[in-house]
Amino acid sequence: MAAISGIESVLVERGAFGGFGASFERLAFTQAVTDELSDRPVDLVAMAGFGTVLAQPIHDRFGGRILNTHPRCSRPSPGGTQSKRPSLRG
Repeated sequence: MAAISGIESVLVERGAFGGFGASFERLAFTQAVTDELSDRPVDLVAMAGFGTVLAQPIHDRFGGRILNTHPRCSRPSPGGTQSKRPSLRG
């Protein structure tokens, strides 16, 4: 989606920080992601489908500008991810 819209994308390899095992270095990974974003003119960090919980540094740098679109935070919709109890109601 980003490429179609002309938006740059960058990959920070989780494997370089211990992958998905017990040796995962969450703080170092978060700092690497934060550094990559900080090098660019970022107005909003959209965590669309991003399954890793990031540590405090990203919140310190981009506080109030992070949007988490995890399926549990949205209403169920036909054709989309269904959840039994949406976290947000309105």
